[in-house]
Amino acid sequence: MLVLGGCLALTPGLQADDHHDRDHRNAQERREWNEREERAYKQYLQERHRHYRDWSKQSRKEQDAYWKWRDRHADAYLDRRH
Repeated sequence: MLVLGGCLALTPGLQADDHHDRDHRNAQERREWNEREERAYKQYLQERHRHYRDWSKQSRKEQDAYWKWRDRHADAYLDRRH
């Protein structure tokens, strides 16, 4: 019975994570790769001391890391950097 209670207690947290993941994927699908996004991507690489590599050649893991960074860095932040 205790195990069942523990599982039920975790369920809302798992649902919240699923909701966040779904929102993150939806945000990515809405994004348009344009000149502004390219500049943001270059800023991301520069901050990590990485050489430029075409976006389409980046691994899914690297692309996901970029989108997480991008979600935390609004266009206003990028505009201040130039």
